[in-house]
Amino acid sequence: MKKRLTLIFSVVFIFSISSNLWAQTEFDYKRVNILRWMDPDRKPITYEQYLESRGFAKEFKARFVYSSPKGETPICIIINTLLQPQIETAFSRFITDLEMEGYSINLYTAINNGDEVALKDILISEWNTRQIVGAILIGDLAVAWYEMTEWGEKDVEFPIDLYYMDLDGAWIDSDIDGLYDEHTDGTGDMEADIWVGRLFALNLTDHGATEVAMMNNYFDKN
Repeated sequence: MKKRLTLIFSVVFIFSISSNLWAQTEFDYKRVNILRWMDPDRKPITYEQYLESRGFAKEFKARFVYSSPKGETPICIIINTLLQPQIETAFSRFITDLEMEGYSINLYTAINNGDEVALKDILISEWNTRQIVGAILIGDLAVAWYEMTEWGEKDVEFPIDLYYMDLDGAWIDSDIDGLYDEHTDGTGDMEADIWVGRLFALNLTDHGATEVAMMNNYFDKN
């Protein structure tokens, strides 16, 4: 009797899991509420406004400057070339803190010429050679933008750091306007392969704040 009850329970349990998985595949994603911009006084900038607000360098330049002597968890940090010497003390303390927590860091400085592909190539190389688990982008560095239509409602465009997280998927700009409009599995999948954090303060100028002061203040708090 116990064996029969166990068999019946197993069949019911498996059927229940299968039903749940089937229900998920049949889920209507159009029922999910779309995130909306809620600030009544300001609107998000467009891609064109983003381009106009930046003074891009003429060419991409990146330099490998430091590698941790030890550490179990490999990560990559890329910092804006012009910002790094202005926050040297606080930033060096941040590197030391990460190393004390067991991170192995490869550090690069880079100039923002608006070329997100060149910046991503550094992360792809680090992922292939060191199997990094994450990356931190500090200062004014290239931003990837995406455009899409919200289920037939309206066209939207927005910056997307998932571009730097998915290192083996394909990102396509079919109309060659500078914004990606298609994301496929490419040579791998469409999931994030690493985590990415971005510290950006160039536009935080209220009350006389500056990028350098904001960065130093952040690292002091950290």
